[in-house]
Amino acid sequence: MNWQRKVNKALVRFTGFQIERVGKEPPPAPVPEIRRPADPLTDRLLEAPVFLLSPVRSGSTLLRSILNAHSALHAPHELHIRRLRVHLNTGLAAKATAALGHARFLFLLRHPASIATSWHEAGPDKRTPEEAALDALRYMKAVQRARKASAPSRSGSPARAGHARREDQIPEALKPISRTWGYVR
Repeated sequence: MNWQRKVNKALVRFTGFQIERVGKEPPPAPVPEIRRPADPLTDRLLEAPVFLLSPVRSGSTLLRSILNAHSALHAPHELHIRRLRVHLNTGLAAKATAALGHARFLFLLRHPASIATSWHEAGPDKRTPEEAALDALRYMKAVQRARKASAPSRSGSPARAGHARREDQIPEALKPISRTWGYVR
């Protein structure tokens, strides 16, 4: 073995780098680990996904746990998507979204004042009732934007949890969304 090979072998052993001549052909590209579906219509793990959207403190964690206990269902850990925005500004993005098939979006709603009260009571040292109401409102507005965006494909009324409250019991910041969701007239 000549000195160049010995040096290169030592270099590989100690650094992981190898010296090669310029102009030498690169190694072949690695085979992708993910295979393309043979038949996109029948080779799917999930044909009609269901997405459950809800504001915080609405019972979504309990519902996810109950659904995930079923042997034929998979309910992955929830995503906090308050700041998530989806824009289909390329043809590839539109194709990927169309490939979801017949996806359904369900909205789990709870009375806005109940959410704010629950959030404050869960950590009274973390936020005042007013701060809890404003924080909850940000989540509820995000869910409302999602409801509006999916309105053409949605049928029926959303599931509502929580008890009705008189309008004078609702913090001022939450009154508009309470009217929008039909809890207060």
